[in-house]
Amino acid sequence: MVTIHSSTHTLKTIQQIIEANGDLSNYVELFPLDKKREVLELDLFVIDNEIVWPVEWLNRHIPIYVPVVPFSEDNLLCLILLKMGHYPMAESYAINEVLNNHVTLLKSLSEGLPMLDMQYNSLHAYNKALYNQYNPYGNYQLVESTLIDAEEEFIKADWKIMARKHLAVLKADKGNDLEAIKINLDTLSKWSLSDESKASIALDLTGFLANYSLTCQEDDLIRDTKDCVDFGISFFKEHKFELEEAMMQIDLGQIKGARFNFQASLSLFDSGIYQLNSLEQPDLMYSAIYRKAKVLHHWSQNGNPQFYKLALEAYNKSLKFYTQSDFPEVFFEIHSQLAMIYAEIPSDGNQNAIWAAFSATSFKEALDFYAQSGDLDKYATVANNYANALINFPEAKNSDNIEKAIHYFNEALEIRTAKTYPQQRAFLILNYLEACWLANNINNHMERVRLEDMMSKVKEVKSLTDNKEAIQRSEEHLAHLIELKKMLLTA
Repeated sequence: MVTIHSSTHTLKTIQQIIEANGDLSNYVELFPLDKKREVLELDLFVIDNEIVWPVEWLNRHIPIYVPVVPFSEDNLLCLILLKMGHYPMAESYAINEVLNNHVTLLKSLSEGLPMLDMQYNSLHAYNKALYNQYNPYGNYQLVESTLIDAEEEFIKADWKIMARKHLAVLKADKGNDLEAIKINLDTLSKWSLSDESKASIALDLTGFLANYSLTCQEDDLIRDTKDCVDFGISFFKEHKFELEEAMMQIDLGQIKGARFNFQASLSLFDSGIYQLNSLEQPDLMYSAIYRKAKVLHHWSQNGNPQFYKLALEAYNKSLKFYTQSDFPEVFFEIHSQLAMIYAEIPSDGNQNAIWAAFSATSFKEALDFYAQSGDLDKYATVANNYANALINFPEAKNSDNIEKAIHYFNEALEIRTAKTYPQQRAFLILNYLEACWLANNINNHMERVRLEDMMSKVKEVKSLTDNKEAIQRSEEHLAHLIELKKMLLTA
C-alpha cells in the first residue's frame, strides 16, 4: 500500500487521479498532512505543488534518491508505480526526463542492466554510489568517495544520514565491521533521528556487531550500542515488522553466544528461527540454523562438551536446505564442520573408531571438493583441521595417522605462504611441529631430514607474527630442537 500525504484540498485532486486509473485505488491510501503520521511502509508527499520522495528506511523498495518533481498526473502515477516496484508500467508515465532517468536506474539495479553514460552522469552522487555498489557494470572503487560526496551534497538531514548508513554497510562489506559500527555510533551521537531511521540503523548495527563478535569482544561496543539495539527490536516488535525483528534476534543470539550467555543466546536463536519459519522464509531460517550450529560448536570447543550433540543436530538440520546440488560450497563447509565435531566429540571404546571414520570421510569429501573447485584458502583450512584431528584419532591398523597429519600440515603450509598468510602460517608451523615430535621416524636419515625441516620452519615464526604466545612456543620448540641436534651429532 502506497500512502500519499498532502493537504485536504490537494488530496481531492489526487483522489480523482487515482480513481480515474482502474483499480489503483486498491493500492493507494490518502492521508492528510495535518494528522499524526503512523509508521507506514511506502510514502509519498505532495507539498506546495511538488511531489517529495522520502527516504525509505525499512527496505520496502530499492532506497534510491529521487529529486523533487512538479505535481502532475503523469509524475504522480510514475512515482506510485515506482514505489510499488512496477518499473515497466512506471516507464510509460516517465515523461519527465528526471523521472525517466530514475526509472532506468531502478531497472538497472533490479535487473543488473548498464546505464548510458549520459543518464549515469545526471544522477545524484548518492544514486551513483548505489549503482557502483550494486550493479555489475558499476565501478566498485568509486563507491566510498561518491557516498562521501553525497553526504556533502544533500541538504536534508534524513538523506545525509542515509548516505552515512550506506557508507557503514560498505565498510562492513569490505570486512571492516568495527569501522562500520563507529560510523553508525557517530551518526547516533550527532543527529536527531526519526524512529524509523534509528530502527533501521539498529538493524544494521546488530549485523555488524554479530560479525565483529566472531573474532573480537569489546564491552564498550556492547554498552555503547545497547540503547539503539534495544530501541530497534522494540520498534520492530511494536509495529509488527516480523522479518526485521527475527533478523535482529538471530544477530543478537550470535552476539550473546560469543559471550557464552547460553540461555539468552539459545532463546534468541529459537525465537528468531520460529518466526522465520512462520514467515515462510526458508533461506533465512536455515541460514539462522547454520549460524546457531556454529555458536553451539564454538561453546563445545571451549570447555562445554554438553553442546556437541546439539551442534551436530543443528548442522544436520541445516543440510536439509543446503544440499550438495543446490549449495555445494555451503554443503561442504558444513561437512568440514561436522568432520571436526566427529573428531572432537567425547566418546569411549568402540565409538572412538566410529566417530573417527565419520570424521575422516567428511574431511576427505570436503578436501576433494575444494581441490576440484580451486578454493585453496578453504583447502588449507580443512587440511589443517584434518591434520589436527588425525593426531587425536585412535591408532590405525593400516596407516600412520601422525605421518598423514604431517602430510596435510605441509599441504596447508604450501598454500599459506609467508607473504600471503603470515599470521596463519605461524600457527600452522606450530601445529606442524607438534605433529613432528610425535612422529615415528623410520631411520636416522629420515630423522635428520625432518630435524632440519623443523629447524628451518620454527625460525620463521618470529618474522611472521607478533603474537607473544606463538613466539614463546616457537622458542620452546627451537630449544628442544637444538638439544636434539646436539644429541644426534654425538650419537
